[in-house]
Amino acid sequence: MVYKIAKFLPIPLILLTIFLAVSINHYIKNGEFFIRDLDLKGGTSISFLTEKEVSIQNVSLILGEFGEKTLISISKTEKEYSVKITLPSEIPYENVTEIIKKSDLDPKDISVQFIGPELGTAFFSQVVYLLSIAYVLVFIGNFFIYRRISVATTILLSSFANIIYIFGMTTLLNIPITFAGFTSILLVIAYTIDSNILLSTKLLGSKIEEFYEQYKKTLITGVTISSSLILSMIIVLIFSDSPFLNNIAQVLLIGFAVDLINTYLLNAGIIEVSVFGKKR
Repeated sequence: MVYKIAKFLPIPLILLTIFLAVSINHYIKNGEFFIRDLDLKGGTSISFLTEKEVSIQNVSLILGEFGEKTLISISKTEKEYSVKITLPSEIPYENVTEIIKKSDLDPKDISVQFIGPELGTAFFSQVVYLLSIAYVLVFIGNFFIYRRISVATTILLSSFANIIYIFGMTTLLNIPITFAGFTSILLVIAYTIDSNILLSTKLLGSKIEEFYEQYKKTLITGVTISSSLILSMIIVLIFSDSPFLNNIAQVLLIGFAVDLINTYLLNAGIIEVSVFGKKR
């Protein structure tokens, strides 16, 4: 038998391998699986306004040796640019502010913000603890409902894969994840488990001859919902000037997009093999 869905399983698996390698490489170099913003790892944030046209590359060159160790974000208003430079705690902020003042950017309203890593550390420990309990309960619940270890495992695998995709893609795109952005990952996890349970219920509850018809209906529903959510996040990115809202939108945009791959290719493919393999 030629599987119609499972033949696409290499796509999510290859992507999963790539993004996992990106996260592991970032961990080896920086001690973290993704780029954490100031409010998650602590450090110093320097913000200023300038009327001159400026780019991230330009600011990085001005900072010289500090440029590669900083995270720079720039937003534009009608008359000026707002520049935010995030420094790790080991870099003296006085050196950076001095360089900025002597540059040709003509900065004004320079402000410095200090944030300790305690909040981020406490948040991480609580999230890991709660997610561990939640995943165990979800696995047990799904196993008793579907009576198949493969299905219960795949639902959790799809959720883990989405997290790895988000970490890998944000790292590749050099997008730091803020406290607000990380909480968005929890929303992606909930959405992923919900969409995978819906798919599994439809496919496993249908007759064998109706399998692909039910898959098609569920796929259309999932694509419609995810497309609406993705479009909403794109609108936020276009019209919002808030860095917090933008980071939430970035994380959710990636999460909703990759969920389509992991739910309707990875999970559906494994269910297809499980159902038709058993019949054979």
